[in-house]
Formats: sequence, structure tokens, C-alpha cells
Amino acid sequence: MWQNDTKIKTDSNKVSKGEIVNKPVLAVVEGGGCAQIECATGIFKAMEDSNITIDKYTGSSAGACIAALHASGLSGRELEKLIKSTPADELFKPCILHQVESLFGATVDHLMTADGMYNILKKYVNEKARNNVRVAVTKLPNFEPMMCDATPITCMASAAIPVVFEPVKIGDAYFVDGGVKNMIPTPPIKDIGNYKHIYIILCVDDVETNREYNRIERAYRAALATMEREVTQIYEDAWDELPNVTVIHPTPYEANLLEWSKDFGLIEHAYSYTMNLLSEKQNAKHT
Repeated sequence: MWQNDTKIKTDSNKVSKGEIVNKPVLAVVEGGGCAQIECATGIFKAMEDSNITIDKYTGSSAGACIAALHASGLSGRELEKLIKSTPADELFKPCILHQVESLFGATVDHLMTADGMYNILKKYVNEKARNNVRVAVTKLPNFEPMMCDATPITCMASAAIPVVFEPVKIGDAYFVDGGVKNMIPTPPIKDIGNYKHIYIILCVDDVETNREYNRIERAYRAALATMEREVTQIYEDAWDELPNVTVIHPTPYEANLLEWSKDFGLIEHAYSYTMNLLSEKQNAKHT
């Protein structure tokens, strides 16, 4: 099993009274499997091409993983290259024994393994991520939402979708996907003024199709049901109307939670959408 020396911490970055600091730019990255990894990559590319530098990140589930990789120094284009050179079935593999057992009524705690994703995180995630990324996790057995520093192991915990992936042990406790309780880890309303700007990076909505979903996809989609509720809440709470907040939510695209999009088209789709959105916002400032 994965080795770790991570200790969950719930402290936040504090500024001493009287200390003068530049307000950071924050990216809040929602979860959403392979779809969000591609989507966020296209968005990061567009932000870089628009000369937007992200200082701090929060992320949940797959959003935690892609945020940690970006914060560690991988540019949007480097992430794109990494995605295109890594088959999705090398990231996530079926746990055949558990899948067979579940068919006969056995209770299992996971149907897939994610060792490939963990190996990528171990290779690239560094101290920059630990210092600048906070990821959402859910502590068992009471499903307690928590935020912690980004490391390879905490990112795996943040992305451990119940039933699909195995709970992750950190210290003496077990953790599952942060999206169970906190899919879009926005800062408290009272803290919004602490940031120069907040970019809320939402996963693209899938195009409605008539295709049948397999057992793993059905379990994954059920576990991510909170995503739709939290996206709706973002708009109901009028985050997109705040002057220092930009909600980036690309238009629907045929995507998959456990596979890359056809010809990796989602990356370019998210890039084009974001470039247009940022250009419109920039033009609106001058009118």
C-alpha cells in the first residue's frame, strides 16, 4: 500500500496583525474524474496565455490532483503533454476479484485501483503544492469534512470515490473523497476579501447521451451526485456576481469520468471557452 508520513492539519494561513501582504489569486478546482483533469488543463492553459498567475489553490477529488500538479510547476501545456502520453487505463485499473465478488452479493470497499495516478503524483508533486494547495478530504467513519495540505497521499484521499476506490489511511484514520462533503471548496464568504481574485474552475457538464453506463460508471456518477448540487449552490449564492470572482464553467461536452475524451478534444474545448470568457471580462472593464 502507499507509504505516507502526512499528518492531517486543519490550520489556515494566518497573517499577523499589522503585517502587509499582497493579496493572492486563488483557484478553486472542482472534482470530476478524467473530465475535470482535461477541463482544468485547458483552463490553466488559457489563464497562462492571458497572463494570469495563480498563487493559491483549493481542490477536491480529481481537482485536488490537477491543482497539486499545476502548483508544483507543471504548466497547462506540460499537463496536456502528460495527459496525452498517459492512457487512462494506466491511471485506473479494475480490481477484478472485487468486481466478481460484488456480482455475487459480497460487500467490497472498492472496484478500481489508482496506483497509476499515485505514481504520477509521487513523481511531480513537491513542496510548492504542500505550501500553496489545500485539498478537501472526508474522514471516516463519521464523514467529517476537512481541509489539508496537498501531498501525493492527501490528493489520493481527496480522490478516493467511495465504492469505486479504496479508502486511504493517513495516520490512524481513513479518508475518502473530499467531494462527498465539499466538492467545490470555496473559502468562507467572510474571507473573500483576502484574495485579489478567485477563479472557480467547474467541471464541464457531460452531453446527454442514450448510452448505457457500466457498473463502475454508475457507482462513480452516484458518488458524484453532490457535484450538481454544489454547482447549483454556486449560482444560487451569486458567486459569479461578486467583483473579484470569476466562475469558469465550460459549455457541455461529451466527457467521461474514467476515460479521456475523444482525441483529447475537451482540453481545447475548455481552452477556447476560457479564452473567450476572459477576453469578454477584460473588454467589459474598459467599457
